[in-house]
Amino acid sequence: MNVERNIDTVKRVYQAFGQGDIPAILDTLSEDVKWEMGMPEGHGVPWLEAGRGKSRALEFFQRLGALRVEHFEVVSVMGDGNLVVGVIHLDLAKPGSTTRVKERYETHVWRFDASGKIDGMRH
Repeated sequence: MNVERNIDTVKRVYQAFGQGDIPAILDTLSEDVKWEMGMPEGHGVPWLEAGRGKSRALEFFQRLGALRVEHFEVVSVMGDGNLVVGVIHLDLAKPGSTTRVKERYETHVWRFDASGKIDGMRH
């Protein structure tokens, strides 16, 4: 595993997210990516539903569109082997509202296959 390559990929994913470049993010994913790997069913957060494939990842970004990202800051990205962890600071609001929904820190776990594609992701 090339840990530095994987860390750089995650940094590029976050940069693309900040620019609204979803196709660039999808290009980093394996065809059979496991999106929200390990999430329990019925947790009630629609954009965090588990699934497989790039279409599920795209659905995540479409559902996330129900919220407005007020602030998105990458705090740290670190890796070991085929896993990379990103810590972000996030502030969300509902469109058309000035009221914040949530301000929080999140941890994302990214898993890579041998070819350097992301084959798993979990919030």
